[in-house]
Amino acid sequence: MSRELRLTQTQREVIAHTAHAHGLVDEMALVREAVKVSSLVTRVTIDLGGEPEAAEWAKPNTAIRIEVPALDDDTALVSRVYTVRRFEAPRTIEVDVVRHGHRTPMTAWLSGIRPGDRVRVIGPRTHLLPPHDGRPIELVADDSALPAVASILAAWPDGSRGRVRSPSLDEVVLSQLPAVPGVTVERITAVADVTAPIDSVLWAAGERDDMRALRARCIAAGMDKADLRVFGYWKRGVSNSVIDAKRLDHFAALLTSTGSADGADDFDVDI
Repeated sequence: MSRELRLTQTQREVIAHTAHAHGLVDEMALVREAVKVSSLVTRVTIDLGGEPEAAEWAKPNTAIRIEVPALDDDTALVSRVYTVRRFEAPRTIEVDVVRHGHRTPMTAWLSGIRPGDRVRVIGPRTHLLPPHDGRPIELVADDSALPAVASILAAWPDGSRGRVRSPSLDEVVLSQLPAVPGVTVERITAVADVTAPIDSVLWAAGERDDMRALRARCIAAGMDKADLRVFGYWKRGVSNSVIDAKRLDHFAALLTSTGSADGADDFDVDI
């Protein structure tokens, strides 16, 4: 039985809109392996097939969508966004999936996949990076954002200074972050402990409410919004399917009212 994404007609139109779909490739990719690298993380290696544009896929902080079966409907698919931890030319990507301790569409898919399985991958979409302008760079990331940090560090320019701060308890994944001269890695108790890094640039990603509060602290402390790259990857107690639907509806409203979504602030989405 074929499966389809559970979307409204408006949401389908948004996905197909050139403002959303431009530059994305839609491929049935090949799973090469899925390995539990720690008690929390499974690393999936995927062969993109075809001839992907290496220059685009190799950019740090590049996101993809992966479609997997829904839990409660054998006719439906759901999609999830992941950051490519590592791209290896000509066509291989690594994706780290955090297992949250409860059954989700992604963990259910992981439990049954085998090398040679096919999976639909849509991407690449490069997300914002911290500017390297001579100032120190503060990187704040929970478990969900450590793959993005790994990709950012792998492309770190010589001479830039920075610090990674994370509440992750996953010593394995933390130890696998690329070692970069001038960049330190520090465990923190919680994102709430992070104060505004005045005179630095901030890149931060993780739980949505934590990130919103961190950005608010930085703005209240006088930091320029242009020096803040803050992203909410997930939200406690809310399914990512719900988050995706609300983002698509918000995007649709922007397109209807302004004809564009340029400069949209994801924290304006009511989630």
